[in-house]
Amino acid sequence: MRARIAGPVVLALVLATFTLTASRSTVGAAQGEITGTVPAAGLGIVLWGGGPPSAVPAAVALKGCALQSFWVSLDGRLDGYVSGAPGFVNDAFAARFPGGSMPAQTALILVCGGVVAPAPPAAAPSVRRLSGVQFGNQRWSGEVLITGDVVVIGDLTIDPGTTVRFVVGDDQALGNEVAADGTNDADPTRLLSYARGHADLAVLGKLMASGSASAPIAFTSSADRPALADWQGVSFTGDGSILEGLVVEWSRNGVTPKGSQPDSVLRNSTIRHTMWGCVSGGISGMQVLNNAISDCGHEGVDVQGGDMVIRGNTITDSHSGIVVLAGSPIIEGNTLTNVGDGIGPTPLPGTPRISANSITLAPRDSTLEWRYGNFAYRIYGTP
Repeated sequence: MRARIAGPVVLALVLATFTLTASRSTVGAAQGEITGTVPAAGLGIVLWGGGPPSAVPAAVALKGCALQSFWVSLDGRLDGYVSGAPGFVNDAFAARFPGGSMPAQTALILVCGGVVAPAPPAAAPSVRRLSGVQFGNQRWSGEVLITGDVVVIGDLTIDPGTTVRFVVGDDQALGNEVAADGTNDADPTRLLSYARGHADLAVLGKLMASGSASAPIAFTSSADRPALADWQGVSFTGDGSILEGLVVEWSRNGVTPKGSQPDSVLRNSTIRHTMWGCVSGGISGMQVLNNAISDCGHEGVDVQGGDMVIRGNTITDSHSGIVVLAGSPIIEGNTLTNVGDGIGPTPLPGTPRISANSITLAPRDSTLEWRYGNFAYRIYGTP
């Protein structure tokens, strides 16, 4: 009969005996090191010198073990860590230790799968390809390629340094036409044919995307020579969303919060090269703080209701700076430069609270425009 791994009760008894013996020893493993006999294959019991669980596989590999898993007796039960598994598999294990670090003199049961092979050459970063409906809360990192409309039914968390690229196309072939409004009638990007040929990201929950100056989160085109409206835009419905340290570029719609979101915030981000509005605030009441917004074919920020806070932004090279159609937004401390209109329309609808903004209009002979094919919005006048 083949030998089998001992049951949890036997393992726990063995581990308890080993731990008692080890506690009488005056010599322990150094931080991040292993003391004891490490098997090339099968089971072994060793002492850990202290440190995060994720460091154990490399430490035992130096002693010839290709680790499959290791086990620790905690509060009378065995908890296991699976080597090489995705992070969420081992999250509960790591949470058992304050600060995520196992203390020195922790006894481990190793399950080794064989002799460690030489490390292969470093592989190029893998690209995650996504299209269609994604159910449940999601977490993205690294390189993500969107090949068609993506709908996340749940919250989406995006790690710092992640780049999300959109192909110029849509393998879902879905979308809706935008009604003509007297200004956009000839705009091909409002048509059903455009929507069904360009990808979009819609989050039916919170979007939690916190990048930084050194590790920004980018939403951009995958084209070698990107152009306006290469992809549609990013929208989200969850109040309490946090968007910071982003670069959003080469879209049609930029960033669009849906519904009422007074606790959502967009801050310290760059939104640029957008065919329509860079930030389509709608009725969200979202906070828009300290962003660099530029090259917007409609407006830098639009307000259609609610109590948005638009503060400390720079808006440049755009058809309009800030458009208010309804609501009571706070608009203060923004710098608008080379724009066709500052804060409009005139007279302003709603009851906006406006103070301490700097506005410099574009020269009347400016030829600045936003083009898609043979159609263009111009900084002054209508198409």
